[in-house]
Amino acid sequence: LVAVTNVRRCEASLVSGLLKQGEDAHRKDYRAVVRLSSDFSQEELDRLLTFPVTLAQQTPLRVLHRRTLMCRPRTVHSIRATRIAKRFIVLDLTTQAGTYVKEFVHGDLGRTCPSIGSMLNCEADILQLDVTNVHSAT
Repeated sequence: LVAVTNVRRCEASLVSGLLKQGEDAHRKDYRAVVRLSSDFSQEELDRLLTFPVTLAQQTPLRVLHRRTLMCRPRTVHSIRATRIAKRFIVLDLTTQAGTYVKEFVHGDLGRTCPSIGSMLNCEADILQLDVTNVHSAT
């Protein structure tokens, strides 16, 4: 049984602010399968994909109809790329909550800088994306 007391009206902006509170401190882990337009050795991937990376992410085209057009700074805290076949890699990422990971991989027509594609100087397409962990703020 749950009892709720002292309920009162408030502005929508207060509720929105409470929901967003601490979002920047949260981190998420992802695993992505990526197809590249060029082949890279494991050594090249290790050398080219450095972290942490600060991104400038404009609102992605795929969500622009429901999100405000703005540029969001986001951090990729760690990147590990594992070559699994010619032109295919698995990316393990830890990112700041709110990072558009699909767009970080392919660049969203230049709307996310840098991107995996721009870091490797090739086209990168995401084939699969899974959230593997969500870290709460400390």
